[in-house]
Amino acid sequence: MVIKIINLDKCIKSFGDISGIDLTPAISEATKTVGRSARDLAPVDTGALKGSIKSTIKNRGKSNVTGIVFTLLEYAPHQEFGTVMMQAQPFMRPAMNMNRAGIYQSLKKYIREEIKRKI
Repeated sequence: MVIKIINLDKCIKSFGDISGIDLTPAISEATKTVGRSARDLAPVDTGALKGSIKSTIKNRGKSNVTGIVFTLLEYAPHQEFGTVMMQAQPFMRPAMNMNRAGIYQSLKKYIREEIKRKI
């Protein structure tokens, strides 16, 4: 039995270029989504914690781009994880967890579109 694959070289070449896909737009959108969710979930007393949640992108224009959602408030870890005297009120981890499936789907869609564009 012989199996013939037509245009295999073209297919391999297209997938070989996958490392060159710029994931910045997709990661940027995912990071904004998680940041919005974290702000929505953040416990509010004065609003300082909610207002301090920021996001940034590292390694723009590369396939290993990283989105970071963060706050520099000293008490933010105490809110997220709790203390001996205070119950945890997580907001960062739940924000990521509630958006995880959507992020994976968005990344898959984005990568598929980029591969089609390259072919």
